Amino acid sequence: MNAGSFAYVVLRLGAIVVAYQALLQSPYIVSMIQAYFAGRDATFLLGVFGFLVLAGSSCMLWFGAKWISSKIVAPLKDSPEPETSPLTAETLLQVGLVLLGVYMLFQASFYLIAQLVSMTSMGIDFSGILTVIIRCAFFGAFGILCITSPSGFSKLLQKLRKAGSP
Repeated sequence: MNAGSFAYVVLRLGAIVVAYQALLQSPYIVSMIQAYFAGRDATFLLGVFGFLVLAGSSCMLWFGAKWISSKIVAPLKDSPEPETSPLTAETLLQVGLVLLGVYMLFQASFYLIAQLVSMTSMGIDFSGILTVIIRCAFFGAFGILCITSPSGFSKLLQKLRKAGSP
């Protein structure tokens, strides 16, 4: 498997994960739609916005996987290595870290949106919002770290793994 087909498969798997996250929100969206038409909830658009972003991202990843993978692999074609070189464990770890980072950013942003929607719809004061913001900031920062520096983070993980062995 060359790098282009690997990136294509990973993007399609990422689209499935994002679609799964959108489907997890569907009962919440249905209850918000019912509450909106009953005239009880004014935060209808905030909840639907998160669902639409997830569904749209999933569609973009699924249908644009070939284009995105060609843009990701294009810089690799300039390297002197043949395109059919085997993928190493370190490369797979870096790809996994990038996917983990994207997943954590999605989770942090939608958790923040869901908490804000639930606090406003229930009329709860925003005194507990600080813990929500700290949690989302931590997960968001970790996600950005995984996306921007997967090679450095994978080296750190490998050093930590070797630190415990004799």
